[in-house]
Amino acid sequence: MNKYFLAILFFLLFLNVNAQYILKFKNEKLNKSFEVKNGQECILAYQGYLNQTEIRKGIVTEITDTAIFIMNLTGLNKGEFYIKYENLMGIKRRKVGTVLLKSLVQTGVIVGSFFALRAIVKNDLTNWEAFGLSLGVGAATGIGMKLLFPDKIKHQLNSDWTISLVPEE
Repeated sequence: MNKYFLAILFFLLFLNVNAQYILKFKNEKLNKSFEVKNGQECILAYQGYLNQTEIRKGIVTEITDTAIFIMNLTGLNKGEFYIKYENLMGIKRRKVGTVLLKSLVQTGVIVGSFFALRAIVKNDLTNWEAFGLSLGVGAATGIGMKLLFPDKIKHQLNSDWTISLVPEE
């Protein structure tokens, strides 16, 4: 049931992809610029309550003239959040290829560890040994994914960066 809910949610989310604005970040000093559109996965650092730095990761659902809305589907911070542009401190956007590659690597490791564990269990491994082996593979996978696909903020937004809204065509 949960799979169907997520599939419908993603379908409805991508129906809203034709938004009004594209968010454009530009740094003249570093000669860098990039765009953020609806439907992209982003990691945003912003100035939160009591001026502390907070980080939100999710899919951009809406870009307005004052704020960016992101939706997080997993973890403790589920739901949609909006962040005002003047509070943004840093951003990292994830491209579709990176998201797909991460999913493929995770799926490959899960399937590979299943078949490896199945082959090892045939050699009379006790339940505790099999559990320990699968726990070790899971921990190594988690650490490896953090090393391959870090969630560090790539662009620290200081006074050199300008944020502009471009109407989507």
